[in-house]
Amino acid sequence: MSSVGYGDMYAVTPVGRFLTLIATFLGVIFLSLMVALITQSLALAEREALSVHKVKDQQRCARSIQAALQYHAARQKRYRLLAQGDTDEYCPTVEDLLALKARLHSVTKKRADCPEKQHMVEVARQEHRMDMLQD
Repeated sequence: MSSVGYGDMYAVTPVGRFLTLIATFLGVIFLSLMVALITQSLALAEREALSVHKVKDQQRCARSIQAALQYHAARQKRYRLLAQGDTDEYCPTVEDLLALKARLHSVTKKRADCPEKQHMVEVARQEHRMDMLQD
């Protein structure tokens, strides 16, 4: 009854127009309440948002630790195999080590406050300094 267009029916009497006005406002109110309730039910609560943020930080820390461990393991394997002279096993090349080191640096640029990551990065940096002194 409240639409406007060709061929629509509309109220002519004052009482009919008043009822149409009330029905229009009630329709808008009910629709807005429904949208507000659906939006509120889908929104994250403050605790849930903090939990999501904490999980993302932990994943960032895990990636940093993983990159540091991969770099460390590849370095150790390379030095062990070069010292033994074993050519049967795959020996990581200098390019492999540089790629792992670049990945380590790219992951650690995204700072996440986790002591494990900071410790692993510091260990990798110390080992790199020792390598530079030996070369």
